[in-house]
Amino acid sequence: MGQHADLMNSQLLPFGLLVLIACEGQPHRVAAPPVRIPASQAIPSPGAEVSATCAAGARWWQSATTAADSARVTGLDTVLVPPLGSQPVSACVVRTWLAHGRRDDRPAFRGSDDSVPPVLRHAGGEWRPLLRYVADGPDGNLSGYQHAQVRCTVAQSWDGGDDSDSTYVADEWYGQELTCWAERGGRP
Repeated sequence: MGQHADLMNSQLLPFGLLVLIACEGQPHRVAAPPVRIPASQAIPSPGAEVSATCAAGARWWQSATTAADSARVTGLDTVLVPPLGSQPVSACVVRTWLAHGRRDDRPAFRGSDDSVPPVLRHAGGEWRPLLRYVADGPDGNLSGYQHAQVRCTVAQSWDGGDDSDSTYVADEWYGQELTCWAERGGRP
């Protein structure tokens, strides 16, 4: 062990000296000052109804989960081109991550395939499903809903396993992303 350690040290010493020599004479880098975003480039609010929907969704997740769920719920306002859209819109997004998945002893974190998910049901109002926004796969799904002028998608993801490997054990995590924006006209 002693000879091996001496050999390693003798090989690492020149490398360390090379790094010191290469860094010598380089100007000291100072962190750039924070950049202020001009008001003209700030992300506009998605509107009161849209924001209220996302806020209700975030509150529902926070009340429906416990410390044992290891839930992480985050929300933000952004600008995006919504699914099936062609123009950027102001939107809000609520992302939920359950590291241990949707446990059997917890309330259902999603409704059945034909019902409005709890994250929207608790926002109030009558939500109607939008069949144009339905996608389903082994690792998740997407569904769309509309209430008045508020349109939302609920994207759910999980580890769907590997059909080609019978020994594969799927991870238990679960993620959901609620995205809402104001839909002014256009077909539902």
